[in-house]
Amino acid sequence: MERESGKVILKRITAVLMAVIMLLCVAPLESIEELNFSVFDSSAYDDEFGLILNEGEIWIDGYYGSEENVVIPSEFDDYEGYVVTKIADSAFQGETKIKSVTIPEGVNYIGRYAFEDCISLETVNVPDSVNRIRKDAFNNTAWYDAQPDGIVYAGKVAYAYKGEMPENTSVVLKDGTTGVSDEAFANCSNLVKFESPSSVTDFDENVFSNCTNLKEMIINGNVFRADLTEAEKCTKL
Repeated sequence: MERESGKVILKRITAVLMAVIMLLCVAPLESIEELNFSVFDSSAYDDEFGLILNEGEIWIDGYYGSEENVVIPSEFDDYEGYVVTKIADSAFQGETKIKSVTIPEGVNYIGRYAFEDCISLETVNVPDSVNRIRKDAFNNTAWYDAQPDGIVYAGKVAYAYKGEMPENTSVVLKDGTTGVSDEAFANCSNLVKFESPSSVTDFDENVFSNCTNLKEMIINGNVFRADLTEAEKCTKL
């Protein structure tokens, strides 16, 4: 898929104009090859981790160890030529004993609910290579609970907006941000303007769902993957 570039300013005059602008400026969701965790070369097991082997990649699919401080390796000796690139959906979900996790450089994807309900998880080391973090990956963790209100970043991904957004808020993502998670600004009815830097390449699902007062959206180029369908329902765009 070719990358689109340039500056995109979305303002809604009619629903038709909105659709045309989005078609020209970002990759539609239907054209995105989504990850399919049910199709893979083979499954495997390490002493601590469940693994999925797929075309030279390893997806971490579960944790069976007893360590409180988990360091995910970038490679496994038994699987030469494979490198860790993804944390699968629900891979560590409910592992209440884990206090810290270090994800290796080279991982680019953290799946839905990957660390949800890891209630003791206080420290999360997310490498710069991660540009997609899916819905509720860190929901109900000590790490998320300790974050101050406002935009919560996990590595270089804008993971969520925490707390009550003040009225007439304009959000400008910090330089170097590479992704925006599912529902990151969902239900932020006080959001009136949004701007992302050119470093952002990925917008996941329902980022602006129910942002009923959003009037202006500025997306600066290099967007590769975007699901902005919910933005059509932001009636003030």
